[in-house]
Amino acid sequence: MTDPASADVVRRYAAAAVADTAFPVVFKTASGCRIEDLEGKTYTDFISGYGVVNTGWQRPEVLAALEQQARTACFAPPWLPTREATHLAEELLALAPPSTRVCARATGGAEANEVAVKAHFAHRGGKVLVVGRAYHGGTTRALALSDGNRFGLPPTPVPDAPRVPPAYCYRCPYGKTYPGCSLECAQAVEHAARADPAITGLLLEPVIGSGGAIVPPRAYFDAIQDICARCNLTLILDEVLTGCGRVGAFLAADAFGLRPHAVTLAKGLGGGYVPIGAALLDRELADALSRYEDVSATLAWTPLACAAALANVRVIRDERLAENARVMGGRLLAALKELFARVLPAHTGEVRGMGLLIGIELVKNQTTKEPAVQLAKRVVLRCLRAGLMVGTSWDWNTLIIMPPLTLDEATMGEALGVLETVLKRVAGASGA
Repeated sequence: MTDPASADVVRRYAAAAVADTAFPVVFKTASGCRIEDLEGKTYTDFISGYGVVNTGWQRPEVLAALEQQARTACFAPPWLPTREATHLAEELLALAPPSTRVCARATGGAEANEVAVKAHFAHRGGKVLVVGRAYHGGTTRALALSDGNRFGLPPTPVPDAPRVPPAYCYRCPYGKTYPGCSLECAQAVEHAARADPAITGLLLEPVIGSGGAIVPPRAYFDAIQDICARCNLTLILDEVLTGCGRVGAFLAADAFGLRPHAVTLAKGLGGGYVPIGAALLDRELADALSRYEDVSATLAWTPLACAAALANVRVIRDERLAENARVMGGRLLAALKELFARVLPAHTGEVRGMGLLIGIELVKNQTTKEPAVQLAKRVVLRCLRAGLMVGTSWDWNTLIIMPPLTLDEATMGEALGVLETVLKRVAGASGA
């Protein structure tokens, strides 16, 4: 039963703001891996604001950096360099692949992707090829680069980008099984580039996030790197979700051995403290972009945002949170595989993940693999009532697990206990 005060806020918010209100919970505050609502109820956070709160909620180090910076300067004219922006850029480039040499500013993920694509167009023109089931942001061009048909995104006046199927082994669009296939999903990139010489770039999420936490095999990326070289394609990695330690390395590019021409960051970069994004560019893309005026937003990389992001990134670095994501993510993935196979065997399609980005695909039948959308919704809402916040893919096919990278054994055990109780109830109610 929702408290009257919470119900009133939900009603007023829905009337006054255009927003996604999926949960009947009013956020009040949070700390570490815990969220507290307006009624004082606490929840174990296993979604991190959809991959934003990588260092945990309300880190003292970041709060101190915000307070100190606020006393000096919150904003600076975008045409003036600042020490804060300089320090952040240098820190990011030190952590980035050596193929990227310069930072371009942004206020968030969609804008970071826009900046990277803008730099590519400034350098080479042509078209950017994208991958199915991907989401690259809510701005007009980013929507055209995303899989609008899959996720019901609004139409835009920008023509949709050419698209190839994803490396989605559980539901292979080519009816093949990995290993043993010919990586038709990677070959599709080369076929598209050969068929249309106007295609000069490739934009992809290394791990598809909102589309279902889909992790391609390493061989796919080896093939993609070779294809980009053979076909002279600019490789742009959307690491808005996978970056900043989420997948067990600071960047998925590191984990997969990729040498991208551009990498985009947001979400975990600001950690939920400030709106900020970045496009890390190679020298040619940066030089092409710098030939034009007005290439970044007025509020991109303010001193306040840079100070917070720098403190946040240093926590990730100094506490080795990417390594913790790798280790704890491996343990969590193994535990989730065991739990779902034991409690919900008939409806568990695939449990997959990398680091602390994990997806559990639920199905009505393991033979037909028909998605069990209503089952996923029941699990999410029952978990919420039991004090555990988990998420889903946009199509509700897949449960998404993304706790803060500070996850420890005790918090993981507590969350798994809640999840097991919920699954047993769901299984009993559905006769699974």
